[in-house]
Amino acid sequence: SSSASWMRKAALIYFAAAVLYTWPLALHPTSRLAAPVGIGDPFLNLWILGWGMQAVVERPMDVLNGRAFNANIFHPAESTLAYSDHLLPQSAALAPVYALTRDAVLCYNLLFVASLALSGLAMHAYVRAVVGSAGGAYLAGLAWAFWPYRFAHLIHLQLQALYFLPLAFLCLHRLVAGRRTRDAILLGL
Repeated sequence: SSSASWMRKAALIYFAAAVLYTWPLALHPTSRLAAPVGIGDPFLNLWILGWGMQAVVERPMDVLNGRAFNANIFHPAESTLAYSDHLLPQSAALAPVYALTRDAVLCYNLLFVASLALSGLAMHAYVRAVVGSAGGAYLAGLAWAFWPYRFAHLIHLQLQALYFLPLAFLCLHRLVAGRRTRDAILLGL
């Protein structure tokens, strides 16, 4: 369908832009972090993502029953994963890659690049639905995914997941325009 066609094309463009934006990361996906390396957030987020992926792969019931929040940090305190952004949805999405490679750095970098590309694609879909302009959608997607805010927050992996915001507005727009239950459920999710 034409919807799938423009979506594939846009996804390729935003993925290529994300690779260029993070260059030369594509040459070193297992030995460098997408974020500037230093003391602080990149290593914390790497640990959080690794903890989550390990829980999803090795103890999936712990993710469902909440025991995954009893992370191995600040012992003997409980629910310590809740002290920061837990990244569990992202950990679940990356669990197959982690299960095959056991490489948390690779998964961190994949998440980073995918977050940029998905942010562009989500804004593209929103603007295309509201405005109806393919050119405007590409411009908005590139601006949203690669605006200066990203440069200021490269060390904050959790802040790169801005693809949820335009998707929420897209669902809200569709709900107001069509009053369909499906759009209300998607907006709630």
